[in-house]
Amino acid sequence: MNLLRTLLLLTMLVSMLAATVADENSRSSNVPAPADSPAEAAKSQKKTKNAARPKQVTDSQQAITAKKVAAKQDQQPDPALLTLDRIYSSSEFSATSFSAKWQASGATYETLEKSARDPSGQDLVQYDAATGARSVVVPSSMLIPDGESKPLTVDSYAWSHDRSLLLIYTNSKRVWRRNTRGDYWLLDRGSHELRQVGGDAAPSSLMFATLSPSSDRVA
Repeated sequence: MNLLRTLLLLTMLVSMLAATVADENSRSSNVPAPADSPAEAAKSQKKTKNAARPKQVTDSQQAITAKKVAAKQDQQPDPALLTLDRIYSSSEFSATSFSAKWQASGATYETLEKSARDPSGQDLVQYDAATGARSVVVPSSMLIPDGESKPLTVDSYAWSHDRSLLLIYTNSKRVWRRNTRGDYWLLDRGSHELRQVGGDAAPSSLMFATLSPSSDRVA
């Protein structure tokens, strides 16, 4: 009798334990998943935004590029429109200068031209007005001082009456509105001797030097 009661009690305990386990499993399956923390939610939103950003950045860059191109096209001057900037701030309408000296006979004139042999120098050339015949009167090679490798830059020049001497004005500096102060050199065409006028005078310190009528003095 006691054994029967004990078996009955154990059966009831096993049934109750089984029911408890089944109930716990049912509750666990119905519990919702834990929500993300605020930090994790922010990270998730940031990733979503970053994933959509490249398309937006590309579109923005394209829009900026298009605006720059349009602005550049708008800034290009209209060649048919004459403006003050085109007249005074550019060299578009600058005239090509030409300087020459007529000879006493009136049949020829002289001018300074860039030397073909030495681009850094100038040749004094003569043209026949009627035929256009050209001849080099003083080549740049005759204007190289002793101890130098480059010829003088000629600002102006003057001949003696017999054209045997050439007074050269160079290395000029501005005094007020004009370049009236500089160095003077004298070239003897016969001997090819080139010497500086003024001796130990400071560079660019002489003004208005001229040859005397007898061609034996420079004053």
